Amino acid sequence: MERDTSRRKGFLDDATVAEEILELRSLYLDYLRGEIDTFRSLLVCKDLEAIRELGHRLKGSGGSYGFHHISELGETIQYLEPHIEWDEVETLFHRLEEMYEQIAEGI
Repeated sequence: MERDTSRRKGFLDDATVAEEILELRSLYLDYLRGEIDTFRSLLVCKDLEAIRELGHRLKGSGGSYGFHHISELGETIQYLEPHIEWDEVETLFHRLEEMYEQIAEGI
């Protein structure tokens, strides 16, 4: 006989877990929006080192919320070459914005 452990104290049902995950992902989207705004400012200043640090943060955070493509893009940004053309950096910025929009539409 199989025991139903979902009603035991401390266990959450599937619907509750799904709601919690959606809330965490929404909070991550707020964080990501802030990082995009920061990225935009750093582009104006052409602060490559700070952009690379931002990439490091994205690399570490995206996968934690199930957004592995954000982590992959973050890694690309983190390891930008010192003599990269700024239009290439802008392309990465626009890719991040597009990813954000796709995620936001899906939540």
